[in-house]
Amino acid sequence: MKWISFAEIFPVDSSACFDALNGLNEVLALNSVLLGNGLTPSEADIIVFSVIHSSVIGLSHLEMEKLVHVMRWMDYIQSKVDFGKLFEKVLLKKDAFELSVAGNKS
Repeated sequence: MKWISFAEIFPVDSSACFDALNGLNEVLALNSVLLGNGLTPSEADIIVFSVIHSSVIGLSHLEMEKLVHVMRWMDYIQSKVDFGKLFEKVLLKKDAFELSVAGNKS
């Protein structure tokens, strides 16, 4: 299985780690989750999340901004799966949503 292999060989070296996260970011640009329809995280999503968590938590804000799809995915997985106290929450800076209403022209 592709994602189990990804998890098994995920590098610990910081530059190789960021390269691997970049590759994951490209995949997640087109997908909500690694496997399945996205309604519930797959086992592959949970395994990859578990493996990359410590690397992602240590990223700078600038690095996190470059991995927008990985960060969206991490936020989704941690909101859907109850990890208890096993993993520290990955905190994301989220811009407030502002609804713009077109003016009524008479």
